[in-house]
Amino acid sequence: MAALVGLFLAATGVVALASPQAVAATCTAGTTSDFNGDGVGDTVIADPGATVNGAKKAGLVRVILGGGKGVSEISQATSGMPAMPEAGDGFGTSYAAYDADGDGCSDLVVGTPYEDVAKDGKNLVDAGAIYIIHGTPTGIGAGSTIEGYAQAEFNPTSATEAYDWFGYALKAGTTASGAPYLVIGVPGEGVTVSGTTYPHAGCIEYAQGTTKLALSQDSAGVSGVPEEDDRFGYSLAGTNRYFAVGSPGEAIGDEAFAGGVAVFSHTLSNGMPTPLLGLDQNSTGIPGVAESGDGFGTSISMTGNRLSDQTYNSDVLLAIGMPGEDVGTLADAGGVAVVRVQPSGAYTLVAGRRPGDLVCDRGGSGLPGTKGPEARAVSEVADGVMNAFLESLGRLRSSLVREFPEFSSLATVLAGGRSGELARAGRTSEGVSYTVHGRGCRMTGPDGAEVDTDLLPDGCEAFDLWRLEAFARSRGSVSEPIGADLLISARELVNRGVLHEPRDGWFCLAEQRRVS
Repeated sequence: MAALVGLFLAATGVVALASPQAVAATCTAGTTSDFNGDGVGDTVIADPGATVNGAKKAGLVRVILGGGKGVSEISQATSGMPAMPEAGDGFGTSYAAYDADGDGCSDLVVGTPYEDVAKDGKNLVDAGAIYIIHGTPTGIGAGSTIEGYAQAEFNPTSATEAYDWFGYALKAGTTASGAPYLVIGVPGEGVTVSGTTYPHAGCIEYAQGTTKLALSQDSAGVSGVPEEDDRFGYSLAGTNRYFAVGSPGEAIGDEAFAGGVAVFSHTLSNGMPTPLLGLDQNSTGIPGVAESGDGFGTSISMTGNRLSDQTYNSDVLLAIGMPGEDVGTLADAGGVAVVRVQPSGAYTLVAGRRPGDLVCDRGGSGLPGTKGPEARAVSEVADGVMNAFLESLGRLRSSLVREFPEFSSLATVLAGGRSGELARAGRTSEGVSYTVHGRGCRMTGPDGAEVDTDLLPDGCEAFDLWRLEAFARSRGSVSEPIGADLLISARELVNRGVLHEPRDGWFCLAEQRRVS
């Protein structure tokens, strides 16, 4: 995959994120997602798995102008785009609309979290990028001013790094005071605290007016602490007064991937948005209890709430999805909690959980999966991904161990990385590369297939659904995540004695269980 270079240079001139308000006479402000400023709302349809100029899963978005005024197709092949379509970029994985430059026409922000970025002669895989395509009175797309940013170009106090997934989630709008704001999820960000870096702890980049900063669970007042795989910034929601950040990988006590959500006010205090509260399933009044694999905060949505005695939407309603929630005897049936949040940070449960739409009987498994006649086709895809992952794990490990004896086990790899006897990144003569991170190692084959495993406390070399989905994307197996079906495939292999599930949602080869 070719690397993205020089993102900051806009093709037709750079427009600052918070340039002076100067509403053009030909644009009518006040309508949400109105890219040509005619007072009629427009519709955005994203297709991050689309093939563009032969590049599979490069991605694109289409903008349907209201009032029958046409359709614009926007991709990295669009004239004026400071990048080119590349396989697996995922342009359109996320998007948001707001009036960034104050001209009355909405502007479109598109996330491309799997964009590779060139830096200091290195190719930073899946560092991520965003693009801001400015609306005009004649429409949006070719002819628009287009800006592209990697993380360090958006916020010079941050760093652009491999596997950060900058732009995985986006939220934008206008605050109650009239300032444009943009929130960017960076769930793969490693957060360093007291000299220790926690891979995939996650962060967000926040911009309001001229203020730009990164926020993580290490920021003052933000709930929780950075931990590996928290994935803070995986999901985002917001209104003109509040915004929320999901961290579905958050561990609650010993319950891994139980999940959490942090809520903020856009009101700036000490140069940053004001943290209001943190929520998880152990919070007072939230239904259920925090359990491994619940994924509380995997998806979130927010809307203003005006009380009968108020003249404005002083409060907010926040819906929190938990797709891994067990309901009765139904595994991973899913659930949702809706809470009302007040300006003080006080909250009240409005609606509790109910069984979601994930559950069906796939071949009598009683586990979640795709419904309807397409279930078997989807399950076959998931089974293929699962089998390919295990085959690649063995093949890549064998290639590495021939030149690096430490790869006889992940424990010796990590020990070698810590002692300096093994470089933290390397490559074999057969074209297999590796990167040691935190408590794990990522191996990449000559074909681009990525296998990532972690060492669990019991000594198992394990992987989870996130890593299986990343493997599937790296080899072009699927255009959309198929986590529920991958879970079924993995647990079917557990039942057959091929895999062991040492903790909920994490798997390793069964032979490791016998050795340990």
